[in-house]
Amino acid sequence: MEQAEQLLEEWGPKAEEMMTSLSPVEWGITGSVIFLLFLIRIIYKSSKKSRALRQAPKLSIKEFQISPLGKDAFLKLQNDGEKATLSSLDIKGRPDIKVTSAVAGHIMEPSTDYGILLQINSMGSIKRNFTIELTFQNQSGVVYRQSFPLAYDAPSKLKIVRYA
Repeated sequence: MEQAEQLLEEWGPKAEEMMTSLSPVEWGITGSVIFLLFLIRIIYKSSKKSRALRQAPKLSIKEFQISPLGKDAFLKLQNDGEKATLSSLDIKGRPDIKVTSAVAGHIMEPSTDYGILLQINSMGSIKRNFTIELTFQNQSGVVYRQSFPLAYDAPSKLKIVRYA
C-alpha cells in the first residue's frame, strides 16, 4: 500500500504535466489507438467463439423410449459432428430420475450412437416433462452445454462453457 502511494506521489505530477501538454490532435490520436485496441480484442473474441461453434460436436436425441410401466426410459444420443467426449448428463425438473449408465468420459465418434438408461426411484412414472442437459467437449478442449427439453422436439441453443 505504501508503494502505491509512493508511486502516485512520484508519478502523479509528471502524468498531470504530460496530460496538460498534449494538444487536441494528440488526444484524438491517443483515443483512436485505445479504441482500435479494444475493437481488435472484441473482433478476436467473436472470431474465436464462431470458430468454436463451427467445430462443435452436433449431438441430438435420436430416440427416447419410455417402458410400458413408466419405470425406465431409454435415451439414444447421436453425434453428427466432430468427435465429442461426454462430461455429464443432468436431469432438470425431475429429481427422482437417475442415470444408470456411465456417461462421463465416454467418447462419441462422428456418426455414432450412444444409449443411456434412465430409471425412476420413486412411486411415480417417467413422462416427457423434464429436460436433459448434456455437457461435453470437442477434441480441442472447448466445453459445451446443451439442453434437450423432452416436451419439445427441438434442442436448445448450444452454449460454450469454457474455451480451450
